[in-house]
Amino acid sequence: MFFYLIALFVSLTTMTRMVDEQRLEIGTLKALGYSNYDIMKKYFIYGGVASLIGGLFGILVGHEIISKLIFDAYAGSYIFTSTRIKYNIFYSIMAILIGFVCTTISAIFAAKSSLEENAAILMRGKPPKSGTRIFLERVKPVWNKLNFMQKVTARNMFRYKKRMFMTILGVSGCTALLFLGLGIQDSIGSIMDKQFGDIYKYNVISIYDEDFGETSYSKYQEMINSDDRIEKSEKVFVDNVDIDNPGGLTQSVMMMVPESNEEFYKLVSLRDRKSQSPVEIKDGGVIINEKLATIYDKKIGDTIIFKDSDMVQYEVVINGITENYSGHNMYMNSSYYDEVFGEKYSPNADLIEFVSPGADENQLLIEDIIANKSIMSVVNMDVTTTFLDDVMGTLDIIVYVIIVCASVLAFVVLYNLTNINISERMRELSTIKVLGFYPKEVTSYVYRETLILTSMGIVVGYLFGFIMHRMIINNLLPDNVMLNPQITIRNLVISAILTLIFSFIVMISVHKKLKDIDMIEALKAVE
Repeated sequence: MFFYLIALFVSLTTMTRMVDEQRLEIGTLKALGYSNYDIMKKYFIYGGVASLIGGLFGILVGHEIISKLIFDAYAGSYIFTSTRIKYNIFYSIMAILIGFVCTTISAIFAAKSSLEENAAILMRGKPPKSGTRIFLERVKPVWNKLNFMQKVTARNMFRYKKRMFMTILGVSGCTALLFLGLGIQDSIGSIMDKQFGDIYKYNVISIYDEDFGETSYSKYQEMINSDDRIEKSEKVFVDNVDIDNPGGLTQSVMMMVPESNEEFYKLVSLRDRKSQSPVEIKDGGVIINEKLATIYDKKIGDTIIFKDSDMVQYEVVINGITENYSGHNMYMNSSYYDEVFGEKYSPNADLIEFVSPGADENQLLIEDIIANKSIMSVVNMDVTTTFLDDVMGTLDIIVYVIIVCASVLAFVVLYNLTNINISERMRELSTIKVLGFYPKEVTSYVYRETLILTSMGIVVGYLFGFIMHRMIINNLLPDNVMLNPQITIRNLVISAILTLIFSFIVMISVHKKLKDIDMIEALKAVE
């Protein structure tokens, strides 16, 4: 929607400016006897045809290229009976209709405004907007320190208030979209190392049952305690529990109860995401992950109800919220387990950390563990990491689509608004050239304003981008995945630099146009 609003905004300004540029033609047609209806019909047809062609082209590109890129990004997590993306007739018609209405209506209103004047006035051209005193002039300590060109720049910016707000809004929209794309990339890129390096330090969870054979279990324990390929291990009780969600999907949570808290902390880091301070497993409550707390709107001191594998409900107190990005987790100590479940705590799994990071050697160790008859299942974190890495990697495609489209939009907005600026001030620019301004000075005269407004737009764009980034990471992802909401300096710097680069490219392209201004043609009047 934000892309669409910026695109419509560009169309509105373009059509309005086109009508203003053709005042002489409108006046001539009116003098020749054409009715206001006939003259307006020209702009209606022009705007209508342009919006229809643009809309059809956009629908084709949207369905055949962009939709397929986004589909491929999400398809890695799902199974589809068909990979064919159907054309959505309703959205296609609505997109064309909104574009058609905005473009044609703006053209009609602009033409109607011009047609209210008589032919003689229209054929004389639109007089330049007169300058007025601005608020900054009343701030004498600041105003007196500005040189002549800086004072002219300040006055010109506020002389064309409509263009000033259009530039700020257009640039802020493009910066916001760049900020959003880079922000999602930052959020995606950081979670793998955090989840499977900082938070989870173990490599596998081996779940066993002692009743499957006393001899087998003894051999398993002997291997765990003596195998040189194992760095450390910790006994835990593991079970999958469910938490009902009246407003959405039931959430599956991995409940983990360590035998020894101190040893457990060496394999699992429980910490607050914002302060990075440790979160300890205490008596009388459980620790849940941040995304789970957000879904159910829970905070420390609240209670939460879950069902075990036998569908028996239990109510527990939350006394900690920990950082976690993949899946849902619940942690409690053995004494609180006894209190909640009314039975003696007994571990059923081991968290195991390997000595070597080598995949082949670790796979052999996993196969040795699985070969033991007392082992029910083994959760290999490397497999989970690879899967999530693939899923997150495909999401990069969406990020690149956003960044590329935002970059194109930024260039179009800046080029369009700069052209409007020059067209509006052709007589003024010709006058200062006649007075002796060199081509570089004329370019800097115009572009100093654009650069200031672009900088203001970038700052406003940060605000829009921050809001959109939070909306995306909070609402678009699956319930069991959380992205890191932290914004990095890299994001702020790159989104600003890209916008300024587009501004600089526009300046180079416009410089030639300013050099080629025909001063005699621009300054001559009908009189």
